Amino acid sequence: MSFPAGGYAGQLHERRSHRHSRSLGAVLGCCAEGPPDLKGRLRDPSPAWRTQERVYWTLKADYLAGALVPGVRFDLQAFADRHRVSRTPLREAVFRLMGERLFERHPDGGFMVLSPQPAVLADLYTWNALLVLEPMRHIDAEKLAKLLRSLGDAPAPDNPVDLALQISRLFLMLVSEIGNQSAIDTMRNLNERLHYARIGECDSLPDAFKEHKLLLTTDVRDLQRVFRRRLESYHQRRIFLYLRQ
Repeated sequence: MSFPAGGYAGQLHERRSHRHSRSLGAVLGCCAEGPPDLKGRLRDPSPAWRTQERVYWTLKADYLAGALVPGVRFDLQAFADRHRVSRTPLREAVFRLMGERLFERHPDGGFMVLSPQPAVLADLYTWNALLVLEPMRHIDAEKLAKLLRSLGDAPAPDNPVDLALQISRLFLMLVSEIGNQSAIDTMRNLNERLHYARIGECDSLPDAFKEHKLLLTTDVRDLQRVFRRRLESYHQRRIFLYLRQ
């Protein structure tokens, strides 16, 4: 699996300013819980705390916007200069993302986006399948159709980053139907850990866009059974893809 040298956001340079303008809303909303209300979290949050949170969420927005490249050393100074922050809160943000298994140490020093081994990706997809299939026991056909139509009404993804974000949104909405906060938090983290794998899968699975469109189709008999079968197929294809590597 390969990634463009400048990240997909670099490849889509003309759209970058737009992508970052919506990053803390649409981008983060698809995977992460979104930036906190800095005024509401603490009675009198310190400027240092505010800066740490802002840098953390900005870095996560870059991650989800496809602006980084797995396996390539993350340029701390370039990020700090672009966002006019010091390296100290930036390093703290990177350490937080390491704790979320999104970043890791680079062999030559510094940090990089974590690139899981194929066997790990197969395990993550197995775990993902267990989470997203469980809600099918709780969602009736009418509610499922409404959920899928709400996603189908959104603009169709036209690049790997947007496709990965829409898949993440679908899975998060499904798991949210369970009403279990721990399951929701786990799904958010799985979405983020699988994000760059999903971007790269557009090369390995050329019909990924067609597959996504089919997932959202509601004009079928026995929608619950058909959708469950499609979910199973989605995960089986990727588990087999990584087990063969």
